[in-house]
Amino acid sequence: MIFDPKRLAQISLITLLILGCLLVVYPFLAAVLFAAVVCITTWPAYAWLHRRLGGRDTLAASLMTLLLMLGMVLPTVFLAAGLGDAVHMLVEKIRPWLNDGIGEPPEWLVRLPLVGQQIADYWHQLADSRDELMNLVRRAYEPARQAALASIGLVGNGILQLVLVIFIGFFLYRDGQSLTEMLGRAARRLGGELGMEMLQLSRATVTGVMIGIVGTALAQAIVALLGFLIAGVPGAILLAMATFFLSMIPVGPPLLWGGAAFWLYEQGEIGWAIFMVVYGVLVISSVDNFVKPILISRSDSLPILLIAKCGMRPGEIFALEWADIDFDRQMIRVDEALSIDEEGGKYVEKDPKSRKGKREVAAPADVMQLLKDKRDEMVRQFIRLI
Repeated sequence: MIFDPKRLAQISLITLLILGCLLVVYPFLAAVLFAAVVCITTWPAYAWLHRRLGGRDTLAASLMTLLLMLGMVLPTVFLAAGLGDAVHMLVEKIRPWLNDGIGEPPEWLVRLPLVGQQIADYWHQLADSRDELMNLVRRAYEPARQAALASIGLVGNGILQLVLVIFIGFFLYRDGQSLTEMLGRAARRLGGELGMEMLQLSRATVTGVMIGIVGTALAQAIVALLGFLIAGVPGAILLAMATFFLSMIPVGPPLLWGGAAFWLYEQGEIGWAIFMVVYGVLVISSVDNFVKPILISRSDSLPILLIAKCGMRPGEIFALEWADIDFDRQMIRVDEALSIDEEGGKYVEKDPKSRKGKREVAAPADVMQLLKDKRDEMVRQFIRLI
């Protein structure tokens, strides 16, 4: 092999250029991926708008970007403003304690088992000694200040990230058709028909998961709004908006309906406080268990979920039959795989490549629920046909 310094220099230069591009793009990678997910999920709406505007790409992308701005950034700004008002209300709530003392501890606090009496004794110590109370305030000031600054920074960074996502989304909408064709050619060249199928499944999975997440958040926000209005909690719309955004965090909604229940208790509305807790546990925090499987099951995302959560190969998934799925034990039997015949170029079912390929795979409960929903849907379609 002849050493070619010129070719080596060219390869090194290209490698450095690629690394440099990656370093430049890396800080924006999360925003680019999120923008791609948002555009894929909302593409049907953009396609409808594109047709209504006579195929004008730039105008359709601009209007779609404006709609995203109104739907994503504007509520976040209102939520941030509401949080600022809440901080002011909290300061006004604490100010009388600092000026007039904290008074007697609440009766429910004293009745707490094991620790109630100790907390009450410390409460009286703070009430009798202003120096002790101010010392406690000083110790809590710095962590509270840091938490407040971190929260403000988080909200500000979130708004900037959303603006960046929507800005990137404009170009993805405008040039989406060209990008789709380019991805299709690359998938066909690399994987043939199977590559095209995997590309379609990836799109369906992204759409299905996003619909499940956003739909569940919307459902939790609606039922939370109803609960806040029924209980007479002030700022119900703002709390519902916060529920929508915080529902993507496991402990997010309980912070809101729990805080609402505590406020009701402070106002002497013990019955409504109990209602808020029961409603929050049984309705707000439980509605996702019913809504999310229904929404995701309406998409074609099962193959990708089986790959991600069960470790199955695409060929093994395409060879599955309903008899291979044990719903009682939540196990999936794998004993065949779909592959392309090298001679005929057709899909054929073959044994797995190794003896370990024949196995049973444990499936999570949410995947099994989606499989059940898909099976029931196919049964209903079959009944309608006959």
